[in-house]
Amino acid sequence: MIKTKDQITEEISQLAKQKEYALPDVRTFSQIVFNELLKKHKLNEKERNYIIDNFSFLLEEYRNLSWTISQKLQEERYMKMYKHIVSEQIKEKNIEESKIADFLLNDREIFLYKYQLDMSLTQSYRSRTGTSFEHIIEYLFNLLNYEFETQTADVQGKPDFLFPNKKLYMSNPSECIIIGAKTKIRERYRQIVNEGNKETRHFCFTLGEDLTIDVIEGAKQLDLYFVIPSEVKISKYKMNDIFSYEEFIKNVLEPFHTESD
Repeated sequence: MIKTKDQITEEISQLAKQKEYALPDVRTFSQIVFNELLKKHKLNEKERNYIIDNFSFLLEEYRNLSWTISQKLQEERYMKMYKHIVSEQIKEKNIEESKIADFLLNDREIFLYKYQLDMSLTQSYRSRTGTSFEHIIEYLFNLLNYEFETQTADVQGKPDFLFPNKKLYMSNPSECIIIGAKTKIRERYRQIVNEGNKETRHFCFTLGEDLTIDVIEGAKQLDLYFVIPSEVKISKYKMNDIFSYEEFIKNVLEPFHTESD
């Protein structure tokens, strides 16, 4: 009896959960990409000003490396899973060696297995390239020796970044800032405003690809301001109500620099 597409999809799903086919979790994957970024641009040898002046560029480089490394990991996993499936099917159906080529070209189940693997691979590419945005920001903040906390417990909404720390936030929230990191905005910027205390300044790090003037103005009414790559600001948003990464770091974050470097 030929398996249905749903049965094969479930089988692939279960196979993907096995340890030998597991992909790195998001944090581990982010660290792999960041290590490659460090090596490619020799960031450990650079002055702080290089990182500040090239923050937008480094974020874009991270995204490019993330895509490249994700492709490599996914394709290696794909080939491993596909070889396993083909081997198991050949054993299960007792295919003679001389008929393997015909089997691979004409067997409906093998086609369905490959089709579902292809779909899974495509979806995984999309999800991986959209994740870990906050991690690269965190790694770069650490390189710049800023004092901050991530996902701070006991602070409403557990914001992505709280500057400088919960202790000051609890005693004087107006001296702190909260930063949310979102690759896509839509209406999700409103979530950031609900994080922390209303006395605290709120900002949103994003890529600027789906920003609109209406969203910028709507966020401004909530005392939330966007921070975007310098090239996007220069080409699309020549206004004072939005920061480039470089402007924001120099004008807002530098007071949180510690002298431990």
